[in-house]
Amino acid sequence: VWKKGRGPLERIDHATGEIMCLVEVPATYKTVTKRVLKSPSTTRVVEVPAKYQTVKKRVMKTPPQTKVVKIPAKYKTVKVKQEKTPAQTRSIPVPAEYQWVSKQMKVTEGRMAWRPVLCETNTTPQAVEALQRALQKAGYSPGQIDGVIGSKTRSALESYQRGQRTAGRWPDP
Repeated sequence: VWKKGRGPLERIDHATGEIMCLVEVPATYKTVTKRVLKSPSTTRVVEVPAKYQTVKKRVMKTPPQTKVVKIPAKYKTVKVKQEKTPAQTRSIPVPAEYQWVSKQMKVTEGRMAWRPVLCETNTTPQAVEALQRALQKAGYSPGQIDGVIGSKTRSALESYQRGQRTAGRWPDP
């Protein structure tokens, strides 16, 4: 099963952060119970007696009508504002303002790459020892070569990755 990796050692591509680790999962078994037809379905006729109920119904007694009702008018005194001077338009020059804007542009197409990485499921003392030897050979100090990922091994690994990024051989985070 491919399982999602996690942890600082497992992060190879800092842009996406996605890492997959291959993990062996043993097979599982379970007992399955199923239903089997004992006798085929049949049809029988059952007589159901009718039921009666009294229902009430609304009926129109008189049809709808229209009545004319006189409502007397109401009057009220209202104050009105009159325009003294007409609306005007004034043009005021506003100087242009400029600012620097940073813009990211795509330089290359994105791609997906499968790389072997150390993750929680596949890290063995032998693999860590090989990593520590490789870091020591490259000029980074991982501390004692003991197959344990300690603070010195992490620091040496981060320094190595930073150097690879600076040299352009490693993707930027």
